Amino acid sequence: MPNGEWVLIKGGQPLPANVAQAVEAAIIPPFAANYVSSTFDGAKQEAANTARDAQEAATGRKTAIVIHAMNAVGMSGEEPRWSVGDNTAGYNGYSKDEALAVAQAWIDQSPHTRILIVVDALG
Repeated sequence: MPNGEWVLIKGGQPLPANVAQAVEAAIIPPFAANYVSSTFDGAKQEAANTARDAQEAATGRKTAIVIHAMNAVGMSGEEPRWSVGDNTAGYNGYSKDEALAVAQAWIDQSPHTRILIVVDALG
């Protein structure tokens, strides 16, 4: 835990609430900062990826990150969309419910080895 406390995470069981909260606290801010705009920023992307990778290593859980963010559209524009990618089947559209469903379908394939993080960068 961030405060130095150790927590036993048992395989095949949900993360303890305090661990899930710590994971969200570590992952959400860098992902939110990275996706306020569709303009690529390598340093922000690296910070987000590093936060995710560290939490996956610490908990033994892979993450499905559903993001409400600005997405590039066409050659010169951007618009808000909900998306989920990485290990999932992927989604990039206008429905939070559809993005969550895609993420949940991936999680359901291996319960308690995967977790859902929702990042509303446009909050």
